[in-house]
Amino acid sequence: MKLLTGVILLHVLALPAAAQTWTPKTPPPSAPGAGASSATYGGLVYLLRGGGTKDFLAYDPATDAWSARAPLSGIADAGAGLAAEGAKLFALFGGGGNAFAGYDIATDAWSPLAPAPFPITDGSGIASAGGFVYALHGSGLYLFGRYHPASDAWATLASIPAGAAPGTRLASLLDGRILVVAGGTTGVWIYDPAIDTWVAGPPVPVPAGPGSFLARHPDGRLFYHPGGASTDLYEAPADAASWTELPADPPGLPSPTPVAALSGELFVLTPSTFSSFVAPAAVANDCDCDHGTDFGGCGTSGGTGNGLAIAAGILVLLYARRRSASS
Repeated sequence: MKLLTGVILLHVLALPAAAQTWTPKTPPPSAPGAGASSATYGGLVYLLRGGGTKDFLAYDPATDAWSARAPLSGIADAGAGLAAEGAKLFALFGGGGNAFAGYDIATDAWSPLAPAPFPITDGSGIASAGGFVYALHGSGLYLFGRYHPASDAWATLASIPAGAAPGTRLASLLDGRILVVAGGTTGVWIYDPAIDTWVAGPPVPVPAGPGSFLARHPDGRLFYHPGGASTDLYEAPADAASWTELPADPPGLPSPTPVAALSGELFVLTPSTFSSFVAPAAVANDCDCDHGTDFGGCGTSGGTGNGLAIAAGILVLLYARRRSASS
């Protein structure tokens, strides 16, 4: 695909599925910083702005508008993460601390929760599945834990075989397992909570670096972008058995950027832009795809990476520099 380097944008982009391009969206009032992270619930994209702030916002794709929500009870910095589970959102504050809080969507209020069992630093990640919230330590270390909302308690689980360096990304699979793309590598590791064990998965084609993202589609497919100056976007089936490059390349995504997925639309935010992409129909590959229901159990970690969200079938991306692609 031919790439045309473009100008700095101050808005979000989104793309119709048929055209497989990115379309600009209204960016948040202030640019995201280190630790920016996002999650989706009830048709909205929620954003921790990071950068040492308490700012917390919600984006409504139906109106293309942002609104302020109750600020986080502490500052969000490198490694911060946000995930939805049940009718609540859960946030790790990052910045080398272990503070953890829950957000009640109905009352627009934060409550302190049991702290994480290890410091949360750049390279950490967060995801939810099966009524639990999962998190990695970061800083290239191997610690992995799970939070149980019903008991407000953490448990330390089997360590991930590869250190969670910056660029590491997590996503839950439809069957409740947790998939991790290890930062700085092409390595993929899949955690099975039923047996507290990690196994290696098919590697991604390009190593994950700053600005990478990983998001799950409502039908179970995974979308991966390696970050950096890359304009490649990859898709894997629900069982993550293989990775296939898509023709709709996103622009290079500088860090930090949060990403969220909502009802099939992928939303991506960078320091100066916000955009969305409607995921195309499943591409053909050599493995069976067990497509499921809806986006869920997804969250993103801030670190120094990009942010991604999928909403209503659209992938939304915020990036600092726009590069439009044409065939």
